[in-house]
Amino acid sequence: MWLAAVGFVFALTACGGGGDATPDEPGISPAVAERLAEESEAIADKLDAGDTCGAAQQADVLEDAVQQAISEGNIPAAFQSELLQTARQLQNDVNCPQPPPPPAQDCQALEEEKSALEEQKEDAEDEEKEQLEEQIKALEEEIKACKEGKGKGKNGDGGDD
Repeated sequence: MWLAAVGFVFALTACGGGGDATPDEPGISPAVAERLAEESEAIADKLDAGDTCGAAQQADVLEDAVQQAISEGNIPAAFQSELLQTARQLQNDVNCPQPPPPPAQDCQALEEEKSALEEQKEDAEDEEKEQLEEQIKALEEEIKACKEGKGKGKNGDGGDD
C-alpha cells in the first residue's frame, strides 16, 4: 500500500508540482507540492513501520490538505480532479482494521445471572426492585440475542425445533 502513497507523489509531480512548470503551464507552487508530498511520504513511512491506523489517519490529513489547497486556489483547475481523486483513492485504500468483536458470552452464564437477579428481586424494596427488573429485561434481550446468534432451537441442538 505504500506504493499508493508514492503514487500520490508521482501524480503531484505530473501535475507540475516539481517546480519544473514553465510560465506558460500552470503548476502547483513548490511549497504546496512539498507539503502534499510530505503528507504522502508520512503515509508511506507509517505503512512501512506497520502502523496501518496511523497511516489511515495520515491519509485523512492528506485528503484534507488537498481539499484545502484546492479551496485556497493553490491547485490549478486542470489538476484538481486528478489530485483529489488520487488522495481519495489513497484514503480508501489505507484503512485501520476493525477491532475484533468482543468474545461471545455464554448463554448459560447469562441465564444464571438472570436467575440470580430474580432471586434478589424477591427480597428487594420498591426502587431496587425496579432497577433489578430493568437489569433482568436487559439480560433477557442479551439471552435472546445470544441464542439467536448461536442458531439454537428450543432444545439447544441447533435445529429448527
